Amino acid sequence: MKTQALKQFCSLKFKQDANQGYDNEFPNHPGYDVESKNRQTGEIRYIEIKSLKGDWGKRGVCVTRTQFEKGDEHSLNFWLYVVERATSDNPKIHRIQNPVGLVGEFYYDVSWQSLGEDT
Repeated sequence: MKTQALKQFCSLKFKQDANQGYDNEFPNHPGYDVESKNRQTGEIRYIEIKSLKGDWGKRGVCVTRTQFEKGDEHSLNFWLYVVERATSDNPKIHRIQNPVGLVGEFYYDVSWQSLGEDT
């Protein structure tokens, strides 16, 4: 799914970015998928892409520990892009800057009970 989302993402977003002065690279770095550099300012965006076959629903998208740590490290330069309907002719991209910095708290749902020790 990631490969399909990247292809879709490239066709939609990177053509637009190139016209706006961005160079995009697909490094093999843990924690993010794309480095996007603004030619004028030198600002680098570290972009993690999550793709969904359908709409973005209650289940959400998964961010790994490594991705979360990179998000914390790069803060305002880290972006989470969620691509809804990634394999369709009508995908939608949600771009979220500094998703780690926007987190105020975490909730552990009932599924965590099985991981704990009962007393």
